[in-house]
Amino acid sequence: MEQPEKPDFRVIEYPFHLGDLVGGTTNLDDSQFCAYMRILIANINAQAKNGGLPDNEAVLRSYTRM
Repeated sequence: MEQPEKPDFRVIEYPFHLGDLVGGTTNLDDSQFCAYMRILIANINAQAKNGGLPDNEAVLRSYTRM
């Protein structure tokens, strides 16, 4: 009997520079900052799994929940 595929639980490491984050997002309000962070995290995850974010606005909006 074929075994089900195990989920991918690899640890994804990403260099994160706090100064760059703060310096580049000071003009954003809280909802914009949250959307930015959700896209950043989705991009890190997507690069690790399949090469990057999709070129689909609906999918990107789902990541930001906006």
